[in-house]
Amino acid sequence: MRIAIAQALALLAFASGVGCTEQVAPSAGKGKTEATKPRSQPRAMPPAVPSGIKIPCAQLVSAELLAPLVGREVEIQDVSNLEADATSICRLKTTGKRPTASQQARLEAKTGGAMGVLPGDELCQISAYCWWHVDEAELGAKCKAAGDTVTNDVGDVGCVRAVQAGEKFRHVVTTIDPDTRCRIVVNGGPSVTELEVVKTCARAALQTIGPEQIKVQ
Repeated sequence: MRIAIAQALALLAFASGVGCTEQVAPSAGKGKTEATKPRSQPRAMPPAVPSGIKIPCAQLVSAELLAPLVGREVEIQDVSNLEADATSICRLKTTGKRPTASQQARLEAKTGGAMGVLPGDELCQISAYCWWHVDEAELGAKCKAAGDTVTNDVGDVGCVRAVQAGEKFRHVVTTIDPDTRCRIVVNGGPSVTELEVVKTCARAALQTIGPEQIKVQ
């Protein structure tokens, strides 16, 4: 009788052990499957303007809106075809009657050669790059790495590059438009050596360019 009871208890213990093994195995397998399952990558935000698409300057910027911001009457010249990567390249040229050659000679003698921006001269060139998203931190880091100057008085982050032109310097200001995420690059005209003039053009671009201005027709 005692032998029979002992055998019964042994069989029960063996059955219980098998049951525990069967319960643990699926759990371990499930954990391994979840650990090795590839995680889905976040979908990249589409560009504001697809690569290769050009936005005409007549849509991007307005001479009437820019004039009071830059302090001069201007007209817009579209030269977007100069660079394939640019969404738009727009030259702001001053309006008015250009001085004659003799008038320019007298002005040059009077100012010591620093005649400044004359009517018909290029004040600045505004280029927009809207086919990839730009990060302010990345712009600042690249600006410092290139030896340029980071500024916070043109947009959230601006980068100023000085290019020597004879005894003086011309300037290029790069910033990011917060509304469109376009990278805005502003060059001073050939006769512009004042950094503040280029910054003023950059600020005017930020104030007037928005989602409607870069909408693909």
